Amino acid sequence: MPALIANSSVTRSLMSLFGSKKISQASKGRFHEQQFIKQVRDAGIKAYPIDAHANYQCDCVILLDDCLIFTELKSNGQPIYYGKYYQQVCNIVGDSSLIHDHNNKFMRSYFQQINRISEHYLNHLDVIIKEFELPSTWQPKGVYKLIVTTTMLGGKYHVDDTYVADKYALSSFFQRIPGVIYQTNENGKMAKNIIDGFECCEGEITIDKFIDYLSSLPSINAVRKNIKKLTYSVRFNEKLVHHPYYDSWAFGPYIRKGND
Repeated sequence: MPALIANSSVTRSLMSLFGSKKISQASKGRFHEQQFIKQVRDAGIKAYPIDAHANYQCDCVILLDDCLIFTELKSNGQPIYYGKYYQQVCNIVGDSSLIHDHNNKFMRSYFQQINRISEHYLNHLDVIIKEFELPSTWQPKGVYKLIVTTTMLGGKYHVDDTYVADKYALSSFFQRIPGVIYQTNENGKMAKNIIDGFECCEGEITIDKFIDYLSSLPSINAVRKNIKKLTYSVRFNEKLVHHPYYDSWAFGPYIRKGND
């Protein structure tokens, strides 16, 4: 319990509690969209939601270095039931054959949704040109697809030219706040070092830096580098139960061994 409490997020805990108590969170999706678009624009990058066609609503289209990034924003919180977690995995990997809605009908996976929307607007490029006030003959130098989820991700789920990232990982990039680690140098003084991969969070934002950042997702690499599998032993009368758990910051004294 101490390790769980020390690493818990109040916001995500409340969202999970709302879900378990069936409290409506209908507005969270819209807030996620507004927050993301504002964050991108604050970084000096053009971004607009595109809803010119009712059946092809794109949450956000980003224009960076004459490249288009079609973005699907998913506000689904942290899954609290096995079924929801399973559905989330299916959404991420793009296997729609295993996803049902409340009426037991098949739903499109995230990948299918973003592929369908991007293909439509690439065939109707005039909508993009009008929204971004581009020359009538404009053509994108590159096209990318991005799925941004409020669910914290512990792995890389990219498929082809579609990238998947959580909103927390992207905040570091757009706000230009690289991840750092403080280490003691030879003189016994604390030195601040940028974590490998976060170099993309420095300087001017470019499409190359953005794609490199999405490809590597350095925050995931940093956690995996420090994560450690430990065993927590609990005795019940004559039985000794060994419970494995993963400590993402194994050097932190959150759980103490022995009789402490």
